[in-house]
Amino acid sequence: MKKFIFILLTLNIVVLFVECMNKPDQYKGEELIVDIIRGKKLMMSDFSSGINYISLGKSKDNMVASISKLVKVSDTLYFFDEKTQIIHKYTTKGDYVSRFDRIGKGPNECAVISDFVIDTIKNRIEIIDVGNPKILTVDLNWNYISKREKPGYLRNFELIAPNTYIYYASNYIDPILFKKDHSANLILTDSCNRILKTYLPIFHKNYCSAAPNQMVRNNDGVLVATPLSNKIYFANALECYVKYHINFNGYNVGKKFDYLSKIEDDDIEKLTNAFIGAIEESNKDTYATNITNMFEVGNILFFQFFLSKDKEYSKNGIYIVVRNALLGKTQVGIPENDIDYGLFGTPLAMFDDTLYTVIYPHSLKKRVSQLTKSATKNPSLIPHIEKLNSLVDKNDEDLNPIIAKVAFKQPETSQKNNKQLNTTYE
Repeated sequence: MKKFIFILLTLNIVVLFVECMNKPDQYKGEELIVDIIRGKKLMMSDFSSGINYISLGKSKDNMVASISKLVKVSDTLYFFDEKTQIIHKYTTKGDYVSRFDRIGKGPNECAVISDFVIDTIKNRIEIIDVGNPKILTVDLNWNYISKREKPGYLRNFELIAPNTYIYYASNYIDPILFKKDHSANLILTDSCNRILKTYLPIFHKNYCSAAPNQMVRNNDGVLVATPLSNKIYFANALECYVKYHINFNGYNVGKKFDYLSKIEDDDIEKLTNAFIGAIEESNKDTYATNITNMFEVGNILFFQFFLSKDKEYSKNGIYIVVRNALLGKTQVGIPENDIDYGLFGTPLAMFDDTLYTVIYPHSLKKRVSQLTKSATKNPSLIPHIEKLNSLVDKNDEDLNPIIAKVAFKQPETSQKNNKQLNTTYE
């Protein structure tokens, strides 16, 4: 069974500038050692000041099946439902505003949406259509402005500076559409699709196993993680470098796959087959791989990873935290949710020192049921159950997903004895 494990890391960030394409591993990043088994338990109140739940109402009014991307602009939330191919617009209080749901091949329609970004300077929304390849530009009320060609096979992007985009290849390799020199995991372009830089080349022996599973917006750039080497890269308009190297001790894939680097760069078929073989081999034993959902806020880094085989200590999905104490000591632990007995949710995005996650109705109802059984022995849970029930009628199957806002605070302002926790429900 696949098990995901969450990680929070707090550290003093060291920023060194290294040109990614030339010597990407010259700076190996801050090494963070994670002990999967013996992680110390830490309180969520040490790094979070509270959780605020936002209900998106009933599906009969405006159905939301899933949320794969969320963008916050002022008091408005935009999020993409990949299942229904709809981009929704809500207020931060959970009130429905409007949506883009024009499916087709017309000038202001999309056949298959894969991603979107918001240009807050020009007040525009740009949408990638991979079904009828183009990038559609509309205003904030979904009115048509223009369209342009979509660069090659690329499916995901972020606007990191005016007229400057980073595209993520999403593991799609098409040497016919893109020249070999431009077949990279990350491609920097301008608004005219002129390639400015390429980062993490796909057809390179050191990056055969480096196709990231995900690209996450991070301040003026993005974060990506290589699946086998467990390195987290930061890239922006100027550079790309290893920012963190996650060491899982005995659960690293390690040197077992060093033979990948010995394959000639031009032997693309051999590189591809070797990478597939490495993944299949890693699944035969327990390895920590495929880091995703990397989010930074101040000196805190949050990420999720995959443990390749089920073990007793990972059956319930363990959250692990690494915090930099005031004395400079880094700690690793499993967070105990002393803020709230609700759900943390699946991470979506980080805005204004707040991590936005999504909670699906079946998960919330299951949690309410668990707490109700426990309340017979622990009456202190009753207020939490009442609050969660205020979000959902347990007999109502018409509920949209719920967004949870997890507010972070920095270690310097943490007060270990402060139990005045802030949990609100909207």
